[in-house]
Amino acid sequence: MWIVIVTAFAVFALSLTLVTKDYVRRSSVLEAQKIEAELGHSTLTKINAMADDWYLRTLDRWFGEDSLDEWLSEDAAQRRREEDFLQKNRKVAKWAEERKAALLDLGFWVMRRIALFLIWIPLWIPLALLAVYHGLQDREIKKTDFGYTSPVLNNWARRVMSLVTFITILLFLSPIAIDPLMFPLMMGFWAVAAGIAMGNIQKRI
Repeated sequence: MWIVIVTAFAVFALSLTLVTKDYVRRSSVLEAQKIEAELGHSTLTKINAMADDWYLRTLDRWFGEDSLDEWLSEDAAQRRREEDFLQKNRKVAKWAEERKAALLDLGFWVMRRIALFLIWIPLWIPLALLAVYHGLQDREIKKTDFGYTSPVLNNWARRVMSLVTFITILLFLSPIAIDPLMFPLMMGFWAVAAGIAMGNIQKRI
């Protein structure tokens, strides 16, 4: 879990540091076009509406209306020092403004991907339940005919489940346009691995 958290934070921090506002917007538009082409205009509209609502409640409220000057200290002496620093280092101030704009755009992009993931929930839950049920039934069959439950398969299946979960989290934060069908593909891999893992739980005598 800590590896996932640290890696996800590092990817987001790297994206926020390196990508430009224009790049984020171009890539976001390209991804929106892919969503519309593969899932339809109504799906894109629903996803954008969900992401807009989350964005206005969070990032826009916290950062959107504030200028860089409003982030300065309230202490008069400290504020003068910070203003003098910004006046002498306009490149730093410009960079900070650009990073703020990139943060807002990147944040909206991530929220739209979360919305895209959530619209598949009616598929996620039944698929996960069916995979677990199939694996358990397969294990029951092995118990009746003395079939072999492989601890190696169980171990590797659980590793695949963890890897797929990790990759899915990185997809949310990746600063490149992704195909919207990547999420169903990841869920398919996860479901197959879950069925194998459940079917190879060691039998108890």
